[in-house]
Amino acid sequence: MALESFLLHFRNLRAFLCPSLQNNCSDDILASDFLEESEVFDVVDKTNFSREKVRLDKMLAHLSYTSEHYIETQAYDWPVPRMLVEVLEQLEVFVRMLSPEIRAWFPSNDEISNNKLAASSFLERPTRAPSGSGGMS
Repeated sequence: MALESFLLHFRNLRAFLCPSLQNNCSDDILASDFLEESEVFDVVDKTNFSREKVRLDKMLAHLSYTSEHYIETQAYDWPVPRMLVEVLEQLEVFVRMLSPEIRAWFPSNDEISNNKLAASSFLERPTRAPSGSGGMS
């Protein structure tokens, strides 16, 4: 459940920062809303978010016949530390773009940097194969 929760939050932050990566509705809250712009746009580089996009969308966002492929191949391993570092880096970029008044609504750059440093420590560790099926249904 913790993994699914992380992946869902990652996907939500991806949509918040880079709305071009998925369908949006007029009532969606987007990062560009906080920059006093009239147009919706990606506030950060979407390159890093594109890396796991297809599998994340197929496995988590909605029912899909393609998800069967990921289940059969036991593609259960997610690069969570890397994904966390990447989303925190993009949040740093976004927060720096905000006016001081609006910036106070979000975590401070120090808080984001500290979380990024903690997540980065896991990038150095070797990964262990998960025990059991561990897959999402």
